[in-house]
Amino acid sequence: MTMAILLYYGSGSPYAWRVQLALEHKALPYERKLLSFAETDSYFDKATDPIVEEAFSRKPEERDAARLAAGLEGLEAEYAMFTRALRGDFLAGPLSAADFALYPLVAFIDRCAIKLPDLDPKGLLTPELAAWKARIEALPYFDKTYPPHWKR
Repeated sequence: MTMAILLYYGSGSPYAWRVQLALEHKALPYERKLLSFAETDSYFDKATDPIVEEAFSRKPEERDAARLAAGLEGLEAEYAMFTRALRGDFLAGPLSAADFALYPLVAFIDRCAIKLPDLDPKGLLTPELAAWKARIEALPYFDKTYPPHWKR
């Protein structure tokens, strides 16, 4: 007897998204249960916290330009590190959990650009990381996992 998988998730959560990508990749049947984060996007990796916080937790007139610049500098360093880590088309060679873990975090920076109009997420990516991101987005099940409220 197969036990049904129930995925509790917050739409747009990078952590839940990586699980959903893996479930789709493995073609495992599952049901989703949406949780609310009270209309906020306040979760992300420590390296990008300044960007996320300036985008979603501060009014435009209250943003700290120096803190945002430092966050962008840190993000560029992270992207450079992941570019060096690429082992072929994907992070570990073949498509793996490493790709599913990183992709939502990279994609979340696109979400930040909604609140930070001067942010150029694509311009921050190295050419290699941009190509990797496009390969993830070309997966046949990718659209099933894309957060619905990001499709606006």
